[in-house]
Amino acid sequence: MLKNELSDDFINHIKNLLIDAEDKDVIIKAFEEIKKQDYIDKYQRGQIIKGFNSVMLSKEFYNPQIFKNLDKETNKLIDKKSMDRV
Repeated sequence: MLKNELSDDFINHIKNLLIDAEDKDVIIKAFEEIKKQDYIDKYQRGQIIKGFNSVMLSKEFYNPQIFKNLDKETNKLIDKKSMDRV
């Protein structure tokens, strides 16, 4: 379940990246609400997707202190992406 995967550190990281996002307060509220619920309604799902889409474009999205338990394939992609920036 998504709410079980959203640590406080992750949500705080998302909040920091959403500073310039349109509707940031609504998006942040959706992330906070789903932590307390057993379901995600259609509106909340849309806001969460909008939030993810916004922050995933940021160069600061990947933070190794937040994303600790990645599989081999994901680590390989991150390493390749890092090498592309050099």
